[in-house]
Amino acid sequence: DDVDQANHKFYIRKIADGIYVISAVHSGRYINAAGQGTADGTPVIQWDYAAQDNVRWKLYYKTGNQGSASGWVIQNKNSGTNLSLPSFSGSNNGEALVIRKQGYSDGAPEAIQTFSFEKIGNLPLREQGLYDNSPGMLKKVKQ
Repeated sequence: DDVDQANHKFYIRKIADGIYVISAVHSGRYINAAGQGTADGTPVIQWDYAAQDNVRWKLYYKTGNQGSASGWVIQNKNSGTNLSLPSFSGSNNGEALVIRKQGYSDGAPEAIQTFSFEKIGNLPLREQGLYDNSPGMLKKVKQ
């Protein structure tokens, strides 16, 4: 959803080649896989920074997404699984994010949860390259 609320805004900071940390603007806390969990359905929470792989994320652009929209995939470095809604039921407002493998229980491929990024107002832009040098990046600036 495109909601202009502080809890929908995040800083993304590169800490190594292809590795990022993501912190919430409203709390200053970092998103991480709770308890360093790696299992499907592990909740993603906000927590103080810890130098552990459960707060580190890989970002890559996905096209040809099983018929769904292209976009950014956010993958947890510790588990190798993706940030996602628990299901793609279409009624996900208010659902907490989890990490999980993408695929149906019968092994059939499933569209991967994707995200988009845009610069919002006058928030500091910490990862210029993420916005300017990436395919499909939104160019507008929200006010």
